[in-house]
Amino acid sequence: PLNPLASALHYWVELSTDGETFGPPRLTTEAFLDLDDLVNCETLAVRVRAANTGGQSLPSEVVIARVRESGPKILWVDGVRRTVRTVLEGPDAPRHGAWMLSDFRALDRQDLHVESAAASNVASGKVSLEQYDLVFWSVGETSTRDMSLSVFERDALQGYLAQGGALVLSGAELGWDLVANGDDDAQRFFRDVLQAEYVADAAGTYELETAAESLLLDEFATLSLDDGTLGRYRVEYPDVLGLRAGGRAELVYAGGEVAAMSVVETGRLFFGMLSARGSFAA
Repeated sequence: PLNPLASALHYWVELSTDGETFGPPRLTTEAFLDLDDLVNCETLAVRVRAANTGGQSLPSEVVIARVRESGPKILWVDGVRRTVRTVLEGPDAPRHGAWMLSDFRALDRQDLHVESAAASNVASGKVSLEQYDLVFWSVGETSTRDMSLSVFERDALQGYLAQGGALVLSGAELGWDLVANGDDDAQRFFRDVLQAEYVADAAGTYELETAAESLLLDEFATLSLDDGTLGRYRVEYPDVLGLRAGGRAELVYAGGEVAAMSVVETGRLFFGMLSARGSFAA
């Protein structure tokens, strides 16, 4: 039988405007909490702690949201399952929710309705991608040990793209995991669904620049992957990509190899890198 100490009696819901500092918690005895005062609110981060007579749990993973009554619906999917600390990283675990919150708040478009979900909830069918105009899916450094994309996640993405969805997919090890170490179905997904080729496991450089043929990105004044000193977390072996028919380079490494690509004709945008920090040219 289930240990009664493992059953939650109530939950504390904590809100934040920066994803790092969370304000006074709100109490609920249900598995949900209605926040009626957040229509057209600023972008928020949310986390939950379960509590009973034994005490409180550790906080949940952070999700983010920005409520808009109209406008395009955006979903951020947190698929990061590998968070390894090294001597080149700070003492805190990677704060993906805080970073995405900051990125969304920096967008010029203020009419975007933003929601977020764990990749496991997409895989289980609890969250349907088809209701969103654009999906951002982050896998970070997740690789062979933890699966960058499970078969159920790949199925969900394939279905979403087949009906015309727009996708931004980021991950340093997608090619290494799905192609170099993947089965036939994973390799087919990378080749035929993402329409990408896997060239190499490591680019040998952290420096990036906008590709000459880019259609989707403005020119960056500076842009580099995090080597462990830029405040996010180290990208050890960023994949080198190759283009298939219809693909276009969007970012290239300092040596000219493809770091990020897009397939615009079908509404897809596939990024093969992560944790880039930079500034746009004026």
